[in-house]
Amino acid sequence: MNNKKTYPTHAITFSEKNVDHQNKMTMGQPLNVGAVWARKNGKQGGMLNWNISPAMLGDGEYRLVANRFNEQSNIPKTYRISFSEKRDDLANGSQLGRPVDVATVQESGIVNWTISPQRLNNGVFFVLENERKNQRSDKSADAISQIETSDKEQSNGLMR
Repeated sequence: MNNKKTYPTHAITFSEKNVDHQNKMTMGQPLNVGAVWARKNGKQGGMLNWNISPAMLGDGEYRLVANRFNEQSNIPKTYRISFSEKRDDLANGSQLGRPVDVATVQESGIVNWTISPQRLNNGVFFVLENERKNQRSDKSADAISQIETSDKEQSNGLMR
């Protein structure tokens, strides 16, 4: 039996927007409203479990914060948050719909929602790294440049 303790990879915080007595907008103290847990099936990314439903939160700023237990927490990355709606199927039980990207997270950690999380109630949120896609394209570019280099070397060898 594996007794290794697991921790969330990231936290989601929320700071409420306030207007002070001088009509200046201020941000409230960040409140931990969710955690991102790595997926057990080995797929990339993690599932976002809310501690407080986004429907209960007002207008404010969400941030994705790497946990200190995460060994790669100091590496700035960009992420996307997707949402899959739960659909009740009488024959098969609950199933998830097709994932839809609902937010992006820049290196600063600020979550930019394209669809308000308050409107997304019955489903599952996933947090996915954008860097994997970039790494794949870099590897493809490296492979292409190696082929081009070997072609040039072969043509130079034939010319001699």
